[in-house]
Amino acid sequence: MPCPRLCVVLTVALIWFPSWGAGQSPGIPSGAPLREGFGLGVALSPALEGGGPWLMTGLRISTPLGSRAGLDVESGAIFGGKTVFSSITSFNALQLRLMRTRRADDGTARAWLVGLFHVPVHPSRSAARRRDEVMLTIGRAWDQVYRNGARLSGEVGFRGGVGYMVYATVSVQAGTRR
Repeated sequence: MPCPRLCVVLTVALIWFPSWGAGQSPGIPSGAPLREGFGLGVALSPALEGGGPWLMTGLRISTPLGSRAGLDVESGAIFGGKTVFSSITSFNALQLRLMRTRRADDGTARAWLVGLFHVPVHPSRSAARRRDEVMLTIGRAWDQVYRNGARLSGEVGFRGGVGYMVYATVSVQAGTRR
């Protein structure tokens, strides 16, 4: 599971990363349209779950799937997921980003999100067994790709299954230039 301090350090470093290469980038002419490449970074998600507020920190890998779709895979830690009935301390997520139009030449995009969110639930009673819960994710995303390949995104949405969750996510990624 990712360490919260590591996620904070990576987030701060990656937030500054786009400004380092925001000017002329070798290999990409200044007038060329910006496109998303493979990305690796961190995500921070405050969420309101049925039992109370959570804070999720995770490592995220993203890749484009053509000019109008992308795939995000994330795994991380959950803080605040403990109640008298159960303990939820980690998560895994997979989501598909679907854009109605191609990414704008300046690197901005809006997308609809659909995916799966998995959490292992550990009951508080020692005799009970762990169970896995999978929720369906539906949401909306806005993001910006920079000349140096970095990507900054924001998401809001709803996750539902056995329980429910309203969430917002901010992710920062270093990526390949395209």
